[in-house]
Amino acid sequence: HEYISGYYRLSVYFLSKILSDILMLRTIPAVIFSCVAYFMIGK
Repeated sequence: HEYISGYYRLSVYFLSKILSDILMLRTIPAVIFSCVAYFMIGK
């Protein structure tokens, strides 16, 4: 919707979508899992 309205370019839209996907769906769960596993292993 914002692209059609002319708020910003298509490349900026896709870059922000990709970065938010990488950060929120890939990085944060991996960090949380690593912290939990680290303390469960007892190192």
